[in-house]
Amino acid sequence: MKVDILATLLTNASRDYEVDLMTHVDPNQASRVSAGVPSSASIALKNGWLPLDSGGWQINCIGSVHGDGRSYLVAVSDRRQ
Repeated sequence: MKVDILATLLTNASRDYEVDLMTHVDPNQASRVSAGVPSSASIALKNGWLPLDSGGWQINCIGSVHGDGRSYLVAVSDRRQ
């Protein structure tokens, strides 16, 4: 899998490292972006959680899904109390 977005900001080695991290996520942390995706698809994702002063969490997830001749870039932002 190759990520070309903003390709001039990172070296090839940096991009390869990031994609490797995003494609080897602990299954217990793979959510949102990968929900409902067939096992034959290639998925890269990054989840982030920020505790809110009011309690709860700001949850941000980004990722890409490639499979069945289609490619998607996905971003999800969620606030949980």
